[in-house]
Amino acid sequence: MKQLNAAQTSPTQVLAMVQVLDEMDAIYTPVMKRGRSESVRANDVAQRYGHAMTQALQRYCRDEIEFWCRCKRAALLYDWIEGTPVDVLEKRFSTTPFGSAIGYGNIIGIADATRFHLRSRRTKSCRHCSRISPRSWWDSTKSCSDSNSAFRLVRCRSQTCRSL
Repeated sequence: MKQLNAAQTSPTQVLAMVQVLDEMDAIYTPVMKRGRSESVRANDVAQRYGHAMTQALQRYCRDEIEFWCRCKRAALLYDWIEGTPVDVLEKRFSTTPFGSAIGYGNIIGIADATRFHLRSRRTKSCRHCSRISPRSWWDSTKSCSDSNSAFRLVRCRSQTCRSL
């Protein structure tokens, strides 16, 4: 990620890159370990982010299942910020209704963990800021005070945030 050119990288691309972190690999992601049904997640990432992102997500994986989990999280986040309803996400990313079903709690857990790791780069954070929500997460028109970043998280409008 150090080689990432932040000025030319879109915020959605950074969402996918965060999935490479070991900390994100520790996040529970329901995945069907038997069979090859989860291999379509690599195609999902290629369609949403491009083939280069698929290769980046495959880097440093311990096994194929970890790669599928990364791809599943990245594709899920992309659809989530695009405003896809939760019931559609649950159907699209659940392989079976039993073993590897994605639920609302999984979606929020993945989104919150991604937000946490993106915000950990910042020196100050606000306890009033809301969770990730579709279309209101990013503000790519302004840049963060960090010169290496071409994006920032949208801050809430509380008095505490304005003072940061």
